[in-house]
Amino acid sequence: MRKNSYKKIIILASLIFLGISLLTPLESTFAISTSDYQFLAPLPDPSNPGQPFDTLNVSTTDALEKYLNLILKLVIGFAAVLAVLMIIWGGIQYITSELPGVKGEGKKRISDAILGLLVALGAWLLLYTINPSLINTNVNIAGTTITGVDVPQVAINGKFCGIYDDGAPWDTATAGPIMRSSIPAGISVPKGECTKVGEPNCTSTRTFLYIIPGIIKQKCPTCQIVITGGTECWLHGLGSRHKPNDTGVDFRATPTLNEYITGNTAFPTDPGPYPKDGMSFLAEQPNQTINTTAGHWHSE
Repeated sequence: MRKNSYKKIIILASLIFLGISLLTPLESTFAISTSDYQFLAPLPDPSNPGQPFDTLNVSTTDALEKYLNLILKLVIGFAAVLAVLMIIWGGIQYITSELPGVKGEGKKRISDAILGLLVALGAWLLLYTINPSLINTNVNIAGTTITGVDVPQVAINGKFCGIYDDGAPWDTATAGPIMRSSIPAGISVPKGECTKVGEPNCTSTRTFLYIIPGIIKQKCPTCQIVITGGTECWLHGLGSRHKPNDTGVDFRATPTLNEYITGNTAFPTDPGPYPKDGMSFLAEQPNQTINTTAGHWHSE
């Protein structure tokens, strides 16, 4: 048998071993629960001798990480066993044959096996020495929570919201009427009207659209509806719908409104969104830097 044939056999055996290992969970059954895979054939677990790895809880975030790390250890172990077999094979060739060519081939097989084993173990040892976490496969991606908290803007080149001059009269900037006199019964706006661009601690109802507050009042006549954010765009995130002639609106988190949106009187810590009657609400948490000192609801 030629040397190239030996290499092909080794590569094929390695691929078969790896393929069987990777396909084991796909041949599993739900023998324990809907979140557990029980392998048809347990895998040895080098980190827990005597306790075979036969069940994988796929509901956990590190399930794939555990499986891949186990396969990595098994592949290194398989490489070590294969190297020993090749050394034994090369030793038999070297001892039993008197032909120089066969002896040389056996000697080369031994040296190649030892070199391959040193490369595999050396790579593992090098990574472990630098940082043990480098040999652990971690496929988890940290989640990002978007809370939807409004951020007060800072004037850029003397302008808020990209178009309004800092300190300009708000009535001139919007060229629209104050809508407080048109507030439906049962809806209140406790803070004063904004008079200039960039003014803090105010709620603008200039060109304010009462579409969403009106729907809430219609669907929930007993809800206490208090508007805390209107068209004063500079007190909200750049690009939000808190602007003239738009529907962006903030509500105080009253128990009745909380219950209408979530079914619970307590204000939630999860930002949402919370769909309700064709609308969508975000639970924005307190922000002491702007005009919200308590959690409030935001809807567009």
